[in-house]
Amino acid sequence: MLEEGDQWRVPTIHFSSSPVHERAFLHVDIRPARRLPHRPQPRPAHIPDPRARARPAAGEHPRAHPRAAGQACACCPSLRAQIPVLSVGSQVPPPYAHRPRDDEFYVVDPTDGRTKPNPELVKDHLFHEGRLTEAQTLFILESTAEVMRREPNTVSINSPVTVCGDIHGQFYDLMKVFEVGGKFTETNYLFLGDYVDRGCFGIEARTCLLYLYTLKLWYPSALTLLRGNHECRHLTGFFTFRRECLHKYSPEVYEACGRSFDALPLTALIDGKFFAVHGGISPHLDRISDLAQLDRFMEPPSSGLLCDLLWADPADDYGNEQHSPAQFPPNSLEARGFFPNGVRGCSWKFTYPAVCTFLDRNGLLGVFRGHEVQDAGYLMHAKTPKKKFPSLITVFSAPNYLDVYHNKGAVIKYKNKSLTIRCALSCHAISCPLTRL
Repeated sequence: MLEEGDQWRVPTIHFSSSPVHERAFLHVDIRPARRLPHRPQPRPAHIPDPRARARPAAGEHPRAHPRAAGQACACCPSLRAQIPVLSVGSQVPPPYAHRPRDDEFYVVDPTDGRTKPNPELVKDHLFHEGRLTEAQTLFILESTAEVMRREPNTVSINSPVTVCGDIHGQFYDLMKVFEVGGKFTETNYLFLGDYVDRGCFGIEARTCLLYLYTLKLWYPSALTLLRGNHECRHLTGFFTFRRECLHKYSPEVYEACGRSFDALPLTALIDGKFFAVHGGISPHLDRISDLAQLDRFMEPPSSGLLCDLLWADPADDYGNEQHSPAQFPPNSLEARGFFPNGVRGCSWKFTYPAVCTFLDRNGLLGVFRGHEVQDAGYLMHAKTPKKKFPSLITVFSAPNYLDVYHNKGAVIKYKNKSLTIRCALSCHAISCPLTRL
């Protein structure tokens, strides 16, 4: 339990190339919140436009196209293809064309006698862009949904814990998350949602979900998966996930994904001191105990508490508000610190006073949330007046989001009253496997 006056190391930052340690204490002023604009950043002059690249010559197989060191691959639009990771004449290995046999896919967990998917086989097969059979995919989806339905709306988690933000289908960066976060025997894991859609490789959106669900079956208490705003039928139909499921599998698989989304818990409470959620707080939420009455097993509506937990954002001037509650009608939402969220088209933008009131009412230290890309991979918002701890921390774990933001990815590691931000998910050099549709 944290007490006023406790010293915290915030943050200890590690980059994937060369570690850089920056130690500070919480009495150091935190810069005002700053978010990226909702548009791609300008392309640096040294990075060519992928749309201007030449395509492979007629009759040349794209997957066998050689890529020299430092030369952009003509087959792949991803900016990662420009990283010099292949030597002259080398080839990108083809994806696995076989489907796993049932006798190697299904294994019995000796601890509980239940049949589960082989985690190492699933990891290796998906890492090499292989596909599972439809029966194996449905088994993972339905078994995991059954486990998550038994979880409460607010999951209690004990430290040590690694908190991860949005992944958005970036499977190879998800592998880096587990490398940085540590083993399940050493730490619990909490993911804040948004596992699907928008990954630069179409195969990754489904792959992230299936691998995380496989781990959930093996580590049901050590791995907590919260629902994000993209875990719904509306957005997966608008972006890439639904089309991918229908192309590679069937409508039955997509519907099973939707049912598993409905089963995802909504919030988490870490050591009884940190409230974790994908989006943010809501004017309809006074006490955390109120969440127990919420029916989460549905498609999220366009308003209300369930919508706000997935869609809310901090105000643009969070921590530096110029307006006073006295400017608004008494008991109005604006007077309580909630304003319409015009950027999202639904839910609210909450203010610093609203979060401080929520924390004091529930005896909490801070809020962990995802939902917004950050150039450093995380953002620590204004500190609370009493505990001098950041009232809100946004974490985003998908580096180089959409291949244009050039942001880093980060995770939060909380252990022994020490909170560490690991930014080891910067745009690290990896090969660029090609998607086989």
